[in-house]
Amino acid sequence: MKRIFASLTIIALLVTSVQADQLNLIDGSVIKGKIIELHNGKVKIKTDFAGDLTIDQAKVAALTTDEPMMATTVAGDASVTGKLAPADEGKTNIAGTVVNTADIKTVWLPGSPDPSLPKPPAGRKWAYEVAFDVTGKTGNTEKTTVGGSGKATLTGPIDKLALYLRGRYAKENGVKNEEEIVAGTDYEIRLGGSSHTAYARAEAEKDEFNNYDLYFTSAAGYGFYVVDTDDFKARLRAGLSYVRKYYIDETMDDEDNIGMDFNYHHELKIKNFGKLVTDITYTPTFDEFRDDYRIYHESALDIPLTKSGLWSIRLGVSNEYNNRVAEGAERMDTTYFGRLVISWN
Repeated sequence: MKRIFASLTIIALLVTSVQADQLNLIDGSVIKGKIIELHNGKVKIKTDFAGDLTIDQAKVAALTTDEPMMATTVAGDASVTGKLAPADEGKTNIAGTVVNTADIKTVWLPGSPDPSLPKPPAGRKWAYEVAFDVTGKTGNTEKTTVGGSGKATLTGPIDKLALYLRGRYAKENGVKNEEEIVAGTDYEIRLGGSSHTAYARAEAEKDEFNNYDLYFTSAAGYGFYVVDTDDFKARLRAGLSYVRKYYIDETMDDEDNIGMDFNYHHELKIKNFGKLVTDITYTPTFDEFRDDYRIYHESALDIPLTKSGLWSIRLGVSNEYNNRVAEGAERMDTTYFGRLVISWN
């Protein structure tokens, strides 16, 4: 019985040895394993004794595979599928055709991409965030403020799409004194993969206490990344804008204007602390460049609460200045905020 078992073990080892792919080297040595690919003058083979090895093709006399492989040669012929086997000295038989081993351009596993072809660009990925804050005050004044925002960003190799929504509601001594909701989208694409970009954006706002039933802005133009590193990005934009204003006060005529759109944006990653983001947008009209314009500024510091970045605190300030407003309305709105943010992919 022991002899039978030993014989079967030897046969199994012999079969395994026979079935293994192998590289016959010019110096006479043999490497057995599983050939993964040949590309750019390198042969990758997976072995049991040393893991993955990479061998210079110039040192290989012939290749042997137990299963069909895809292969091309420097002659530029179409790829062929078949087993590889040693032929004459320095030659390999590929599916019945004998070629110089040095003339084999690529070899790869069926079902895998041709390693000589450019890799496809990384796919687009969505990222999401939701933020909210609630503040209250009691005593001589009873005040409650609720704010929230949501954002979805689709980032690709050369472009980025952002969709966002934010709102704010406040009551003081039982009287509503703030109600605002803003929705918008921003699309940017790199031109030739460079620091130059083209962009288009649109935003709609309803703000009862600034007398806007709807304040709609759309803009498109050119952008440029002055600095573009992983830790710091600074971008400038300049373009044309279209603004449409619908007033709540029916005694005021609705307006539409064409003008300019200027923006400065930067993101600064602070090591082991967080990220500082600043946006400044200036949109004057052509008709009354000096008198009819809007400036929006927001700066915020995100401080992560977890290593994964799922939870963070956002501390910031936003300023909105409208040079032309209804009688009795303030030109400047300033909001200080502290928000709890949830971010995920």
